[in-house]
Amino acid sequence: MTRRLAAVAALALGLPSPAAAEEAPSRPAQEALLAIGYGRYAIGQGVKGDAASQTYDIDEAMGYLGVAARPARGLWWQAEGALGIGEATPLVAETGTVADDAYQGTLWTGVFAARAGWTARRWGAAAGPAVVGHPDFGGLQLRPSLEAWAGPSARLYVQGRVWAGPQTGARDMAATIGLGHRSSRVRASVDGGQAVLMGTLDLHLGVGLWLGAQYAARTAGADQEVPDQRTLLRLTVAYDELGRGAPSAGGGSTPPPP
Repeated sequence: MTRRLAAVAALALGLPSPAAAEEAPSRPAQEALLAIGYGRYAIGQGVKGDAASQTYDIDEAMGYLGVAARPARGLWWQAEGALGIGEATPLVAETGTVADDAYQGTLWTGVFAARAGWTARRWGAAAGPAVVGHPDFGGLQLRPSLEAWAGPSARLYVQGRVWAGPQTGARDMAATIGLGHRSSRVRASVDGGQAVLMGTLDLHLGVGLWLGAQYAARTAGADQEVPDQRTLLRLTVAYDELGRGAPSAGGGSTPPPP
């Protein structure tokens, strides 16, 4: 009786029934996320022993494509790539000469990562390698790409990421932790990091399609007129929804979106 009343109440509120949520872990989840946007941030460079430094304002256009799948119950993987093209403008120049300036002119940044992991009823984790291209690293570097989430259900969970999801030149946004929510109509999260606040909202347009946006900002430094910030428009295609013909509640074991 209690289960039937809960199902009726959920139907009246436009929410998925408890039975549907229980079935979610056994359903394969396949999604592709395309994001495009613009970011503005500052980078400082200096030379030890010469007291020379330079702060640059970076205006960056970026694109991201990520594909995720859960081919069997529990197993989950994701491959993704992000590329940023920015223009560096000197903001503050102090005495001395900055040698080997990597920030002049057009600035290319990018992160390409692949992760595999396991999702259970109330938690999940994935890990893999990330190839990061950034002038601060003097070229390409191999970094760990990590992601984990845990909570009583998809309605409320804690998530954390390192070099996972859309990421290019603003390195302070590479590691975040926060709270997320998923339902058949809305996906939302609020995350924070090193003086960074990031908000994401995706709305269900129809079977298999989600449209949303993400905004992230960091506290401005002493030489900055505006804080580091990034805005992304997001389009998600959920292949599992296309196959079922109905929106997914997300389920306790469905990985959170990037």
